[in-house]
Amino acid sequence: MVRLHATRLMAAGEVALWNEGSIIWQGVVGSQIGAVHFDTISFSAFDCSRMQDLIGDGRITCETVRRAIAEWWNEPAQ
Repeated sequence: MVRLHATRLMAAGEVALWNEGSIIWQGVVGSQIGAVHFDTISFSAFDCSRMQDLIGDGRITCETVRRAIAEWWNEPAQ
């Protein structure tokens, strides 16, 4: 299970992947993140809300987050 973390300390479009309390990858939403395993993902507050809308209800996994990030630029902005 992956935890979504909303913060006002990140600009819109930035994303950070965490694993066991350490940042393991940083970049922009829409980037290919490959097979990186993470347990938390940080976004700006606006982007986190949009990600929640893209993923919907249900269990959030690395795969659902990867899929949503890959499709990010194909979805219209809210």
